[in-house]
Amino acid sequence: MDADRKRRYREKIAYIIENMENLPEATNSVKKKAIFYDLHTSIEACLTLLSMIAKDLGMGVKDDRTNIHRIVENRNLNKELEEELCVMLSCVK
Repeated sequence: MDADRKRRYREKIAYIIENMENLPEATNSVKKKAIFYDLHTSIEACLTLLSMIAKDLGMGVKDDRTNIHRIVENRNLNKELEEELCVMLSCVK
């Protein structure tokens, strides 16, 4: 994997961590909208990471559910992870 690709992974991961660690209290409608925006864009960043992983594993990129399923199967990951990722996906679609 080249340096640029690694940088893109790091940037996506850093974006997700930063957004999730700094969620404000939902004390008014503006802050509530900001929280939903941060959650939504973080979920989208996770889905982008999954597409990047699928591509880097040589699977090609498909729709989000297919990418999730194929990565879980290919890497012999826990099926619960697949279910949780699909729940996350349903929050943004």
